[in-house]
Amino acid sequence: MASLLPRRLLRATIRTRSSIPTLRHLATVPPPNLLIVLSGPSGSGKSTLLTRLFRTHPEAFGFSISHTTRGPRPGETDGKEYHFTTPSAFEELAKDGAFIEYATFAGKRYGTSYDAVREVLERVRACVLDIDMEVGATPGDARGRG
Repeated sequence: MASLLPRRLLRATIRTRSSIPTLRHLATVPPPNLLIVLSGPSGSGKSTLLTRLFRTHPEAFGFSISHTTRGPRPGETDGKEYHFTTPSAFEELAKDGAFIEYATFAGKRYGTSYDAVREVLERVRACVLDIDMEVGATPGDARGRG
């Protein structure tokens, strides 16, 4: 089984008696309702890491599909890459508290809904959120942004 961590770091993690589970353990038995936030600046390799994670462990991890007010790019499908929505519908969802986090990036709105995360967790998978550092919310500050 391929590891996402460098071998020396993985070996060090396994040897310690830490209560923090390793990726190897999470891939075999994801705890119920596990939410993993992967955050970094654009271009830092988050998508590369996620592609490898989902390819090697599709049964253990799932990706929440974000909402956005930007239009679909060629080849994108509503409900697959994003939930494409209008600015007014997005604002209504934000006002109703439907998002765990949301932000504006390049003039467009992006948000992770509680429902999107719930859909992943109901499939008994750990839910992974991909959030750019420039737009990522501080935990507990989701509604104050935007």
